[in-house]
Amino acid sequence: MTRAMKEANVPWIGKMPQNWELVRVKDVSPVNRGASPRPIDDEIYFDDQGEYAWVRISDVSASSGFLESTTQRLSKLGQTKSVKRQPGDLFLSIAGTIGKACITNIKACIHDGFVYFPRMHDRTTKRFFFYLFNSGLAYDGLGKLGTQLNLNTETVGSILVPLPPITEQAVITNYILRQTTRIDKRRELLAKKRELLQDLRSNLIAETIAFGLHGKAAEPTGLADLPALPIGWQASHTKRLLRFITSGSRGWAEYYAEDGDIFLRIGNLTRETIDLDLSDTKYVRLPAKAAEGKRTRLRPGDLLVSITADLGSIAVVPVLEKAAYVSQHIALCRPKEGVHPRWLGYAMLSPQTKRQLMSSGYGGTKIQLSLDDVRKVWLAVPPLDEQLEIANYLDQRLSKIARQIALIDQLDELLKQQRKAIIHEAVTGKIDLSDHKITAM
Repeated sequence: MTRAMKEANVPWIGKMPQNWELVRVKDVSPVNRGASPRPIDDEIYFDDQGEYAWVRISDVSASSGFLESTTQRLSKLGQTKSVKRQPGDLFLSIAGTIGKACITNIKACIHDGFVYFPRMHDRTTKRFFFYLFNSGLAYDGLGKLGTQLNLNTETVGSILVPLPPITEQAVITNYILRQTTRIDKRRELLAKKRELLQDLRSNLIAETIAFGLHGKAAEPTGLADLPALPIGWQASHTKRLLRFITSGSRGWAEYYAEDGDIFLRIGNLTRETIDLDLSDTKYVRLPAKAAEGKRTRLRPGDLLVSITADLGSIAVVPVLEKAAYVSQHIALCRPKEGVHPRWLGYAMLSPQTKRQLMSSGYGGTKIQLSLDDVRKVWLAVPPLDEQLEIANYLDQRLSKIARQIALIDQLDELLKQQRKAIIHEAVTGKIDLSDHKITAM
């Protein structure tokens, strides 16, 4: 028999079963906001042995929705400045990365970027609402503040949601758990395959940059950062391989435009390849006499190194259709004649170079590199013909690995979309589970 449906007149729900109710979130529970110790980075608020975990968005994102642990814990003083939640409680992120729902399995404190639901009505369960929020569509069109989506207790409380009978909620949550567990296991396997390919890529770069392709005998150098070199290679600081090194200046934001010249930021560099990522590109229009335009204009073959935030992300500039410039967070390195740009890019991307750069970082909580740190990196430098050979070899091998990783990412995205669709269709009644019984996992 076809299940009787009715229009909910809510776009993200569409039709729902005739015997379901349409309610506001605040009709089934108060919506309260978390609280944050101030200042949030004060050491007196944290204690590794604290009874309550301190929850951040990154902890929720890594938990698949069921929180088992966090990276920080609060002191007794910190607990008094925050909001304590007990195992089994539900909360939802409302700022920055919004809509991340979580059920905690531990004692936890949440800050003002979360709301929580202290008293669910006996007509519903926290787990059903957890999946409602995880469907990801209930927030569409809510809480717009400029280009950033933010929610508050009122907007969350006013969200219209479908509410099945309490017995059917239990069947729905059991069904969703079974289906998402199956999908999550497949995603875990894909993640392991991706990690193995990433390790393969890293090891391939490390060995090729250190030893070349011909198995030459090595001789000691006496250098801590570069203990041995293949015969015929030279140890060199990066500065001896560069015509010059500079970085972008501040104030480029005033030149932003809808189109124009390319403006590269750290997000256009990656830790995994030496190719630019131009999927999110900013553009600038410079005044005709802008001095910075001449100093930081890129040429094909320039090496780019991130010097703040994600240290040591690398790119080699290809031939671009437009003029391009860099931000102050990127070191622009121009190789000398006799230095192959893509070999230099791989040498700077190698694990041995990353270790040197990371040990040079300074600045407390905001690690950064100086241009001198980049100049002083030790590299094992082969003759130019071997540089070319190494670059071509790595280009070919790494492109195959990149294609395999891209396929894994595509499969993972399909599984994420499948997971989201299953949750959405179940919590809105598109999948008829009214005659099902709860079965053990």
